[in-house]
Amino acid sequence: MEALTQNLKSESVPLPEDITCPQCGRAVEPVFMEATQFTKAKWLRGDCNYCRAETERKRREVEFRERQKKIEEQIKAANIEKRFVDVTFENYSVNPNNQQQAKNFRTLRDFVDDFEHHLDAGTWLLLLGSYGVGKTHLATAVIKSLITKGHTAILVKLNGLFDTVKQTYAGGSALTDKELIKKVIGIDCLVLDEIDVQRNSKTDRLITFEILNGRYEKMKPTILIGNCKIDEIEDIFDGAIVDRIYEVGKILLFNWDSYRREQRFKLNKAAEV
Repeated sequence: MEALTQNLKSESVPLPEDITCPQCGRAVEPVFMEATQFTKAKWLRGDCNYCRAETERKRREVEFRERQKKIEEQIKAANIEKRFVDVTFENYSVNPNNQQQAKNFRTLRDFVDDFEHHLDAGTWLLLLGSYGVGKTHLATAVIKSLITKGHTAILVKLNGLFDTVKQTYAGGSALTDKELIKKVIGIDCLVLDEIDVQRNSKTDRLITFEILNGRYEKMKPTILIGNCKIDEIEDIFDGAIVDRIYEVGKILLFNWDSYRREQRFKLNKAAEV
């Protein structure tokens, strides 16, 4: 009965001549407004579905551009060297005959894809092997992928981290050494490169312990990269850190010939022909 009464009321009020969108000119559905104490019953122009959709599309475009800009800024802040700015998982070359390389690639790709799990588990990865085998390439791809997914991540050489912390000792720094170390500990994924070339002073070893022990206690995913062998880890870190590495770390060995040397060899052979 209520619906019938509504229909009778609306039929008694003539439709407006112009029921098109004033912005795009497309037809829109009229909306009936019943009389009130202060207004007469009338038809109103309804919302334009096309213009509503266009407004939403433009809003999403702006959000996408802002997000991309933020990602680009975060990648720049991730301390990625110029040579590695454009590296990705997609442009990493996997030798189909190298099963270990393919396995390492899958492990690091899965690390990104299932990062929420690793964030809960506090997973550590050790990328060990000789020079020029793709360790930094893959670690950088991890960093960039995680930033794109909205996580905080940074790649830094261990000696560079020491220098950054020590710069706070002179005063005038925006952060104290403790505040800086706390920030490093809090990053979702920290990649420490060239762990095998640290200067090994008492201060450096203390900084290393504070950062790695802090990340261990906070269960923060960490990737350590070294141009070394497994048995050399105990010479690089103090015993307490070595124990933590073996407890939560997974070792990925990159024990094949240098990609850079291989490419140089091919270029030289081609030049001889």
